[in-house]
Order: sequence, then C-alpha cells, then structure tokens
Amino acid sequence: MAAQEAAFFGLPTLAYDVGEIALFCAPGGSVLVPVGDEAALRSRLAHLLREPRALAAMQDAAHSFAGTLRARLASRPSLQAATGEFASLLRRSSARASAAARAADAAVSAAHAVRVRGPVCAALGLHAALLLLLPIPSEASSLDRALGTARAAGKQEEEGDPSALSILLAAAPVLLVAWPPLLACAARPLPLRLGRPPELVQTGALGLLFLSSALSVSAVLTLRTCLATAPHSLCTHASFAWSRNPICVSSVGLALSLSALLPSVVSAVGTVWLALHLGRQVGGPEERRLAEAFGESWRSYAEEVPAVGSRESLAVNSVSSHLEL
Repeated sequence: MAAQEAAFFGLPTLAYDVGEIALFCAPGGSVLVPVGDEAALRSRLAHLLREPRALAAMQDAAHSFAGTLRARLASRPSLQAATGEFASLLRRSSARASAAARAADAAVSAAHAVRVRGPVCAALGLHAALLLLLPIPSEASSLDRALGTARAAGKQEEEGDPSALSILLAAAPVLLVAWPPLLACAARPLPLRLGRPPELVQTGALGLLFLSSALSVSAVLTLRTCLATAPHSLCTHASFAWSRNPICVSSVGLALSLSALLPSVVSAVGTVWLALHLGRQVGGPEERRLAEAFGESWRSYAEEVPAVGSRESLAVNSVSSHLEL
C-alpha cells in the first residue's frame, strides 16, 4: 500500500501504512520508522533536509501528498506534529535553496560575461581594426574599380572625391566580411536563442575566434607585402601556401565561433549562408579572373594548394584589379 502510493505520487515521499511509517527516498528504496518513534522520524527528516538532491526531489511529492498525510495522521498528534515541523522545515529550506540557486545563476552569468563576452568584444575590436587600418587589397581594388566607373560616368568631382555610388561599391566587400559578428550580436536578444553552450564548446569557440582573427591579419599583411614587392605575380606564400582562400576561411571561422558563443537560429543560418555565398558568389568569379590573367601559373597553384573551406575558393591577387581596369 505504502509503496504503491509512493510510486503514484513520486519518490521520495512520506507514506502511512498499518503499524509503521515508510519514508521513501529515491532512488535507493525506503526506510521504515516505527509509528511511535518520533525521534527517529525527526532524525531521518533532518538528514534528508541536508541533502540538496533529496530535498529537490521531495518538494513536489511532499506538496502533492500533504493532504493525504494530514488526513491519515489526524489521530496521531505526535506524528502529525513531526510532519508539520517537517513541512515548515521544507518550506524554509526550499526558500534558502531557491535563493542559493538564484545567486549561483547570477554568479554563472557574471562569469560567462567575463569569460566569453569580454574576449568576443576584444576579437571583434581586432577584426574591426583590421578592416579599418589594414584594408584588404581585394577591397582596395573594388574601390579602384568603383572610382574608375564613376570617373568614366562623369560622376567624380574635379578634386577627385569619390561619388556616393563608388563609396557604396567599395564598402560592399567590407560589409560582406563584417556582417557575421554584427548579425550575431543583433540576434542575441531575439527569442531564437539556443541556450548557453557547454564549457568545452565555449573554450573551442574562443580558440577559433582568435585563430580566425590572426589568420585574417596574416593574410592581409601577406597581400600588402605582395602588392608592394611583386605586384605582377601571384601571392603563393605564407598563409596562401596552404589555402587559396585564407581570408574567406577566416571569415567563416569567425562566424562559426560567434555562432557557438552566441548561439541562435539566425546566427547558425547566417553562418551557413556566408560559407555558401563566399564560395559560389565571391570565390568563383575571382578565380576565373585569376585563371585568365595567369593561365598555367594559376592552374599549377590551384592543383597544389587546396581550397580549404569552399568548393570554389578565393585567392586574392592585387594584379587582377589592374588587369580589369
């Protein structure tokens, strides 16, 4: 009888049976306390109240079974008093446990903010400085093409200031690289969040975040060196020796790390879209121009160096813009 009631109302709970009190404490069976042994009952209840897991498991069962206990123990004042004291202790312990849980959640949130959001902001600042202070040569060539288009259309002023159209065209590649962190931060307050990632995922994502930023800096500096020292040859050393598209790879890595640190449906879909867009809409046309410009040299380079990250990869070379102009 007692075991059936306990199973119905959930474990652990209190159950009354003929001649004894059965105190069930999941998941390890039951403890039997004689009816007249109020001290043993008090001792067992006090022991359970010191165990957070048992206390948490008992709360729902104790509330649902309180009416049955109250009715069945009405003729036994000593046990009724013990049960009432247990209920009072349970309420006070529940309040303390709730306060402790709220404090623990606040501490975890603060630690998460320091551990994750601080490095994220630092990496985003580094990436923004990269875009502002070290313009990618492919973006500079976009500016050159935009200025040439504006100049041919007669939309450039005499002193050489670019038109609004040329500025927009030149800014498009920058926005293409910079939108993943902006999108991830914008999606953070949306109700599409997927919850806080595990600690191991956070650690790996932070490593990927800084690795992607370092790869961006390395690729940009390599391209700027090629532009200054060998403007009419392919850039095939440093980061371009192991990937034809290190800038695209770093952008996708940045988006992946931010999606892991600030998970949401929007950031996940945006990361997939970024990878597909960079491979099909950016890398393909750029590689075709390089193949036309360098012929056999480009084909040999493409055979030796993998794309790493997209089917149609991006290998930026400063001379392509001059050939197009």
